[in-house]
Amino acid sequence: MLSDVIIAVSDRICHLQNPDGSFPAGHNGPYHDPETPVRTSGHWLMIFAKCYELTGNAIYRDKVCEIAGYLSSKKARPHGFSFHHRTKKR
Repeated sequence: MLSDVIIAVSDRICHLQNPDGSFPAGHNGPYHDPETPVRTSGHWLMIFAKCYELTGNAIYRDKVCEIAGYLSSKKARPHGFSFHHRTKKR
């Protein structure tokens, strides 16, 4: 089942989480612009939330809280009102 794959992948990715709750940054595909950890962390937050919904396992709830903590931090929102996704100057 797809839910089993989602849970298995989530279990294998946990070690990549940074101490601040974020996940490593990536880059925008079409333009290859460097990104901050906000986008990948947001995606993982949704995936871990689904894992918690499927299993009720507190480990996934804790991951959601850790990632949410990062996403609500000044580091993720340096201007205080919106998320900072890309680092390339235009």
